[in-house]
Order: sequence, then structure tokens, then C-alpha cells
Amino acid sequence: LLLLLPVIRVPLTRLRDSCKLKVWAFDDRIQLHKFLGLASFVLTAIHVLAHVVNYARWADPARHDAWALAFPEDFAQNVMQPTLSELWARPVSITGVAMLTCFAVGAPFAVGWPRRKRWFMRLCPRTAAALNDFSNFWITHHVLGLFYIFLVLHPWPGVPWKPTLTNHGDAWLWVTPPVLIYGIFRFRQRFAAAKRTRVIHAR
Repeated sequence: LLLLLPVIRVPLTRLRDSCKLKVWAFDDRIQLHKFLGLASFVLTAIHVLAHVVNYARWADPARHDAWALAFPEDFAQNVMQPTLSELWARPVSITGVAMLTCFAVGAPFAVGWPRRKRWFMRLCPRTAAALNDFSNFWITHHVLGLFYIFLVLHPWPGVPWKPTLTNHGDAWLWVTPPVLIYGIFRFRQRFAAAKRTRVIHAR
């Protein structure tokens, strides 16, 4: 919610014009969006790295006793200790890597370093020009929309272990409202831009 809220321009503009509270710095919303995006990327990378370590430990035959203690139900049902390839082939692993990939595609075009540094522009002028092209930024930034799809699919049925009413994770409860609000205002903006404007007077 916080990641998409700062970029919903129409309601924020109305709030800025009508609300007299000084708690929210409306003009700094893009900086807040950048900060939250970078924080999400870093935390996602740390989360994936932690699972890389976990998978290496879970799949190690020498740590079978530790695996049995960590997963007593599987051990009681004579489930074999998974291999590393089996762990990475699981839907939760695939969607997790896909989310990190979406961030990795969009990050170089959104983060100011190193694309806006003079030394980078001198050393890699073509790469710098591509990274600073707004069209490329727009396209790669909207690839991040796939992130939310993978986020909903990430807690596959049965994962996490605590069952829910829908036998699925509750990520969709957090993703749907902000995405829906953002989509509605984007549609309204596109629809308003398509209307013809009659010029009455120009100087």
C-alpha cells in the first residue's frame, strides 16, 4: 500500500489542495516512493539470500538429523529429505526468484547511482543514455507490476503451513486494495487524456 500510494497523483493533489494538516509532505511523495522501493528491493534480496542458505542446509545429507528436527511431520511420514534441485523447483522458490528478478530489471533505471554519475556517463555513455531514457524507465518500471502477481502466487496452497480460509496465503488481501486503487486512477487518467479539448483562447 505504501509503495503505490505516493504515485497516485489525483487523490494526493486533491488532498494537498484541501487538507491543512502538515503531517504529510505531499511534494516529497516521489522521494518516499523511491525510498520504499529501494527498501523493498534490499529486503527482498536479503529474504532470498536467507533462503539460499536455508536450502543449502536443508538439502545437506550430513544435516539429516537437523532436518528431521526442523520438519518432524515430514520425518514421521517417512518423507525423504529434499535435494537442492527439488527445493528450487518448488513454486514458492520460482515465484520468489521471479519477484527478485522483477526488481533487478527495474532497479538500474530507477536508482540514481550510478546512472547519473558523471564518471559513469564518461566511461559508459551508451549504457548511461539507455539507463537515463525515460521510455526505458517507464517500460521496466511497469514490469514491476508482475511483482505483485508473483507476490500473490508466492504463498502457494499449503504454504505457509498455517491454513487460511482460502487454503492460500493472505498476500492478496494486502496487494488487491492498493493495486485496485492505482488501476482505477490510472484508467481515469488515461480516459481523461483521450478526451478532446476545445481551445477557447490562446495568446
